[in-house]
Amino acid sequence: MPNYKPLKYIAREDRVHIIENLQKLRLKLKDEVPNRTNRSTLLLSTWNLRKFANSENRLEESYWYIAEIISFFDLIAVQEIGNDMSALMKLMSILGYKYDYIVTDTPNAEGGGERIAFIFNIGKVKFKNIAGEVYLDTKERKAYDLEEGFARPPFTVAFQASWFKFNLCSVHIYYGTEEKEATTGEKDNVRRVKEIKAIATKLNERAKKEDVSYILLGDFNIETVGDQYYKALVGDDKNKTGFFIHPLKDKIFTNSSKTRAFDQIAFNMNNVTLTDIDIDQENKDVKIGIVNFYDAVFNDANYYKNVATDLYKKENKAMPKNWKLESWRTFHMSDHLPLWIELKIDFTDQFLETLKTKGGKSTDLKTETPK
Repeated sequence: MPNYKPLKYIAREDRVHIIENLQKLRLKLKDEVPNRTNRSTLLLSTWNLRKFANSENRLEESYWYIAEIISFFDLIAVQEIGNDMSALMKLMSILGYKYDYIVTDTPNAEGGGERIAFIFNIGKVKFKNIAGEVYLDTKERKAYDLEEGFARPPFTVAFQASWFKFNLCSVHIYYGTEEKEATTGEKDNVRRVKEIKAIATKLNERAKKEDVSYILLGDFNIETVGDQYYKALVGDDKNKTGFFIHPLKDKIFTNSSKTRAFDQIAFNMNNVTLTDIDIDQENKDVKIGIVNFYDAVFNDANYYKNVATDLYKKENKAMPKNWKLESWRTFHMSDHLPLWIELKIDFTDQFLETLKTKGGKSTDLKTETPK
């Protein structure tokens, strides 16, 4: 759980408001997110936290709700961390000593000055000492027809949870330019497709050479499942990229208005069979979903209109006549919803059975003994 003790230093009226919302949020999370296990499963998530930079740009209560949500997962990829990391530092202070983070260096200006981070429970997930941004060399840029490279270089880190060793790559794919939209009425979709295809292809080639499992996740700016951006990630019937996304019983949308499938978690498994982690194409019982936190917090229009009015007054600005809670609150929480999946990571029974039936030949097992 987060470090709740600092709540006592908040003025009583505000403290009660935050705690009551935390209680509602916790009930929702407990009802929708599987219970965390010690070693048998991994709760993996991805979340684009809108413009998560200067800590002064969000309401105090926002950090408590964001920390509460993150605390329900073992490992989460976070996009849109700013060059100013004070918001991240404030979040980590609430999460407490059980969580650590890895973040990219000074960000690419072309990508909006963003960083990418991984936040993880140190009691469950181990950093395997390999981390780096993914760049395209001159030859690759020509092959993928991406002269500028990635607007926001993807970030890959090696982790281990129980038996499961994997490389986790987080992305925030290029969306488009306002300039082109103004003249043509469309975003620059061509580069978006190229970036998605490039990272999926490049990591698939790495996976084959390194014999390692890759999980590619983050904000792909995919509009709908099956569109050109989705196909750039997984391929089509004729040309597969090596990555797949588990077919969902219901469509999952990750923007706050629940109309777009922007965020995804894709898998490329080489050293672990798909059935080992319960995400094979035939398994329909995989636990996966989103957290629509607005069901529990930031949903009282009258309360937050008064809050917003006070904030505008402090900045000597007039309250917008068209003010709407639905858009205003996304700058204090996010315009994206966290996407999560539960993975099986303990292969002890399989390992023992292999030792028993195959004479202890370790080469017959597709997993490794945890170290």
